[in-house]
Amino acid sequence: MARRRRGTGLLTAVVTAVAVTVTGTTAATGPPAAAPGPDKPTIRYTEYGIPHVIASTWEGMGTGYGYAAARDNICTLADTYLMVNAQRSRHLGPDGKASPGKNQNTTTNLNSDLYFQRIKDDGVVERLLARPAPDGPEPEVKEAIRGYVQGYNRYLAETGVDGITDPACRGAAWVRPITETDVYRHAHAEIIMGSADALLDGLVNAAPPGATASGPSAGLLPPPPRTGMPPPPTGGDSPHPRRPPAGSAMRWRRAADRAWAATRWRSAPREWPAARA
Repeated sequence: MARRRRGTGLLTAVVTAVAVTVTGTTAATGPPAAAPGPDKPTIRYTEYGIPHVIASTWEGMGTGYGYAAARDNICTLADTYLMVNAQRSRHLGPDGKASPGKNQNTTTNLNSDLYFQRIKDDGVVERLLARPAPDGPEPEVKEAIRGYVQGYNRYLAETGVDGITDPACRGAAWVRPITETDVYRHAHAEIIMGSADALLDGLVNAAPPGATASGPSAGLLPPPPRTGMPPPPTGGDSPHPRRPPAGSAMRWRRAADRAWAATRWRSAPREWPAARA
C-alpha cells in the first residue's frame, strides 16, 4: 500500500494547530471524545468535521490532537510510522511502492527501508532529542508529543485494529501503538524529505566504480585499467625511468639559473642615467 502522507510539519502542528479554546462556535456534532476536566482535553467537532481541542496543558492539548488525528487518519499515520521504522518490506513486500516524500510511489519498499534503517542505525534522531533547547525540542513540544502519543494509542485501544473503519488498514498486523520516538522520526522525515526524496534511490544504490550489483565481490573489485595513459614509472630498466636521462641535469640547471637571473633583474631597483645636456 502506498498512501500519500500529509505534509503536516508535525511538531509545529502539534504545538499550534488546534490548541485553541473555542467559544461561540456552532453546536458540536457529537459528544466530547474525552471527559472535560483540568487535565483532560475536550474535543468538539463542528461543521465539516473540524475538531476543536480545549485543554489546560500542552500535554492535554497533545492528547486531544493525537486522538482526533488517529480518529480521522489512522491508516495514513500508521503507514507513516511503518515507513520511518524501516518495516515496509516485512509487512507489505519489498517490491511494493513507497512514498517517503510529497510525491506518490517514488521508490520501492526495500529502498525505503534501507534508507530509514540507516537513519535508525546512525541515531541522528536520538542525538537531536538529547540536545538542550533550542537545539533540541522545547519543553512544551516534549509535553505535547507525550500527550499526542497517549491520544493516538488511546483511540487505537478503544477501537481495536479490527474495528477501524478504513479498509486500507483494518485488521492489519502493522497497525500498532506508537512511541514518542516514532513521532520524532516522523517529524525528522518530514523535514529532510523535501530534498532527500529525489536522492533516495541514488543514495541506497550507490556503488564504487567496477562493483557489481550483487554477489560477494560487490564493492571489492579493483577499478578498471585506464586507457591512453602510460604505465607508472618503476625505475631500473623501465622505459619511463624516475630520473632524467644523462646529460639533461646540466641543461635544466642552466635554464633555472637564467630564469632566476631574469627574475632578479626585473625586480631589482634601477638607477637611470642622468639626462644629457
